[in-house]
Amino acid sequence: MVRWGIISFLSRIKEKFSRKPLMYSSRICEDCQAAKKFFVAHEISIQIKYIEDKGIREELAAKYGKVLVPTIIIAGKKFIGFEDNEKEIKKRLKID
Repeated sequence: MVRWGIISFLSRIKEKFSRKPLMYSSRICEDCQAAKKFFVAHEISIQIKYIEDKGIREELAAKYGKVLVPTIIIAGKKFIGFEDNEKEIKKRLKID
């Protein structure tokens, strides 16, 4: 239990200072697909982790307490859902 806590803490610090957005996604999630299209359209490179992998699901749950997709992390800021957060994501990425 302590090990996951330390790993989670270090992962959050790494994500906060990472310039590349991270998205926890599912291959069957329509909102995830919309988010991917958004990033491609704006030529933004992202890291995608698929929750179909049990380890990734456990990582998402350990870090953020829930397994909801898409969960998008941009410079340490968490967004759950793309459609409802698109305006804020654009603002965070400085996209008009």
